[in-house]
Amino acid sequence: MSDNQGDGGAAGSAPPPPPPPPLPEDPRSKVSPFVKKLRSAPPGHFFQPERLPSHQDLFSAPTGPYFFYGTLSNSAMLRDVLGLETEPQLRPATIIGFECKLWGQYPALLDAPGKVVHGTVYHVETKEHGERLASYETDNYRADPCRINYPDGNEPVDGFGHVFKFVGNVRDLSDGTFDLGTWLRRVKRYPRTWLTASLTSNESWATISSTFTRFTNHLSSLAIHFVPASRQTQILAMPVKRMLIVPHQQAAGTDHWCIYLSTSPISSVCVDCTPSYTVPSSVLQGGSKANIIISELPHETSPDAQTAFVLDVAPGLSVGQAIGEVTQNGRHKYEFDANGVGCRWWITDMINLFYQLQVVGNASQVAEAKAGLLKLWPDQTPHPLDQGAYYH
Repeated sequence: MSDNQGDGGAAGSAPPPPPPPPLPEDPRSKVSPFVKKLRSAPPGHFFQPERLPSHQDLFSAPTGPYFFYGTLSNSAMLRDVLGLETEPQLRPATIIGFECKLWGQYPALLDAPGKVVHGTVYHVETKEHGERLASYETDNYRADPCRINYPDGNEPVDGFGHVFKFVGNVRDLSDGTFDLGTWLRRVKRYPRTWLTASLTSNESWATISSTFTRFTNHLSSLAIHFVPASRQTQILAMPVKRMLIVPHQQAAGTDHWCIYLSTSPISSVCVDCTPSYTVPSSVLQGGSKANIIISELPHETSPDAQTAFVLDVAPGLSVGQAIGEVTQNGRHKYEFDANGVGCRWWITDMINLFYQLQVVGNASQVAEAKAGLLKLWPDQTPHPLDQGAYYH
């Protein structure tokens, strides 16, 4: 009996079932052989593109290499704009994907795929210098990133930098080529202090300083007066951001007009052609010769300005250059009539002169300002142009 029970016990204890097959693997948890290869690759094995330098303050002037293609590609000019003690070392360079047109007498850089622009590069060390460059170029230009190529065979052969691109009205541009030598010859008659003219190899800055002294003395001998007189040198050196043609509050049935050379949003230099009443005229009977009053002001226009007509100016214009054009072309030798009237005639002629010389270049702005001179402000009623005269 015991044998039967033993057999029954053996029959009742069957072997355990085999383990279940493994669950299918999640493909998302699997690392591909290619990824493993990437992880095991040594540093620098794969191509790593060069990165543009980042800036903490997106609104501050950038530093680093700047590509110049116009007036600043002259080292003497750049030295004066930045206030450097010695002339900077410039490196020949090119940029691809751009072309130059003319904005008045100055070059204007635009995008142009495949085209090449030649120029020079200077490494800007401080934000202050970057801001000076931006101020010189005016709001019609903006410093944008670019890739620079250096063909001189030295290292580095290329790299990133900045270039001032034209961001003004492209309708004001014309086809043509900027010639630095021609431009330098044209401006060389102006002293360094107020136009930062370049020198030839056989000249010295002492010569230019002497010329500037003679020029300021010459202005003193003319009917040109500075307010304050002690600031004459500083006034002439100021950069002009834009020009404003402004009528003032009515007196004796007419407005008195002035030219304001804006030097910042909160400062300007007023050019006021006004009758002397003491120096008799030689052309107009009973009138008087004019005085040109040049005043430094802590505001962009007069508080009693009735309106203002804006004229965009050429890059790099200074107060001294504008006044230089007045005297070079005899526009300071002006006479008012017996009633002391004639400022609008002079202002209109000055606008024509500045437009002819490309000191101002926007034809629509010029037309609007000249049309405004034919109205009485703020009434805006028709007001025929008065009549003045030039003497010799």
